[in-house]
Amino acid sequence: MPVYLRKDSIRLFEASVEFLTVALVSLGLPHIKEVRVEETRYAPVIGLIGASVELAISALYVQASGHKSIMTKELTFKPAGQIMSEFIDILNSPTPQLSFITAGVPEPHKHREQVVSAIRAMKLVAIARAGGLHSGRGPNSVNRL
Repeated sequence: MPVYLRKDSIRLFEASVEFLTVALVSLGLPHIKEVRVEETRYAPVIGLIGASVELAISALYVQASGHKSIMTKELTFKPAGQIMSEFIDILNSPTPQLSFITAGVPEPHKHREQVVSAIRAMKLVAIARAGGLHSGRGPNSVNRL
């Protein structure tokens, strides 16, 4: 029997694509004025790209563990870093719920390792998103946070 995506996962994936689309469109828009502080350049774009990444990884986590997996006990949303770390833990100790990631893949263990590697790489994007959203810093200022 084929594995179907949960509605919550589909919603998160679709929102991820929408955020990425808006970010890409905004890159093509002309700048209205010169920026006074160069660090602010592309802060909104990196915020949207980072949000897209977070939503995509949340969609995977929700698919594997249910819609409450991205929530704390206090019913607030977990930070991106926590969601990424928890999902990596699941990937490293696979359960039958992860079959959607490896269905039809000849070497499931190697594929999961590649997914873990990609998620670890996306942690930098999550940090850049936080800088764009919370401190108005663009991607060129990530190392200066």
